[in-house]
This record gives sequence, structure tokens and C-alpha cells, in this order.
Amino acid sequence: MTDKTLSFQEFRERDYSGISRYAKYFYGFYSWFIDNDNPLTIQGRNLTQYKMLEEKHPELAKKLTTLVTNVTRLDKRKPDDSLLDALGLLENELYEAYVKMRELGFSNNELRL
Repeated sequence: MTDKTLSFQEFRERDYSGISRYAKYFYGFYSWFIDNDNPLTIQGRNLTQYKMLEEKHPELAKKLTTLVTNVTRLDKRKPDDSLLDALGLLENELYEAYVKMRELGFSNNELRL
């Protein structure tokens, strides 16, 4: 690992359009754990970082699966919440998984950050 682990504040930074830094990282979880019909999921299934998180930290992986499902399904979130707003509810868990994945040796680039 040559790049530094982001602080929580750095992890949750937003760009000029309001999209959080971890948006692509989140979609990795979505495609790995949830969206089995998406062609990108087949590609995502080969991503070692998600496979290792699931193997080494199954409780966290299971928790994220439930949370990701809840924020991505319109019937599970408040009608006025956008996906970006709903993602804010996952920041702590996503960051916890990020730190665990960094400890497993994955770079920020490999984690899409």
C-alpha cells in the first residue's frame, strides 16, 4: 500500500455536484452483493476485494448487504430521499468496510476511491 488510508472526513467528501467520494466504492458493493441480474455483476464477482471482505468479515458483509438493499430500493426509503441522501445513512458502515479492506492490503484505486 503506497497511498494513505483516508480519514472519515476525506472518505465522505463530496465533489462540486454533491456526489460523495465513495459513490463508486458503494456501487462495487451493490454489484457484488445485490444486483445479480446486472452484467457488471459478473465482472464484479471477480473483484478480489469484495470476495475477501465477505470471507474475512462475513458479519460486516451481511450487514452491508442488508443496508445497501434498503437504500437502493425505493420502497425501503423515504419518498423524498434521493439515493445520495440515503447513502449518507451508510457512511459509517461503508467507512468501516473501507478500513477493513485497506487492512487487507487493497489500495484506494482498487477500492475505487
